[in-house]
Amino acid sequence: MAKRRMLLLELMRSDEFLALPIQSQALYVHLSVDADDDGFLCGKKRILAMLGLKEKAFTPLEQNGFVIVFPSGAAVLTHWPLCNKIPKDRYTPTRYQVEKEQLQIVHGLGYVLKKDAPAEGTQKAEPNTVPPKYKTEESKKFWEAFEANA
Repeated sequence: MAKRRMLLLELMRSDEFLALPIQSQALYVHLSVDADDDGFLCGKKRILAMLGLKEKAFTPLEQNGFVIVFPSGAAVLTHWPLCNKIPKDRYTPTRYQVEKEQLQIVHGLGYVLKKDAPAEGTQKAEPNTVPPKYKTEESKKFWEAFEANA
């Protein structure tokens, strides 16, 4: 597992992220640090306890599309593929392969559940499955340029 993680300034400064309670924002940063090389993590209760937070700090992250939680208890950070590109020689695949198979990486959006993925050639998925960056036209242009240069 890598020892460095990237956070997107565009995401951290987005209205959607800043509208989250400050505890949820802090939790997101800690989840990002704790995630594996594919953006998966397990043990959210450990991180909540470490920060002295209750489960209600995690709920807004899930409700607003920043995290997808699976029945197994594993979770994935939806924006992970957009901000963390790990070189193959340093990459360790996630142990949550069953959960990863349920996801699709949508260009400019990040992870979405396959059942919620937008149809080919469209930009929109169902509400609460689209990461916040595409909620404005300005943000859409930014991410298209970002992905083109990545």
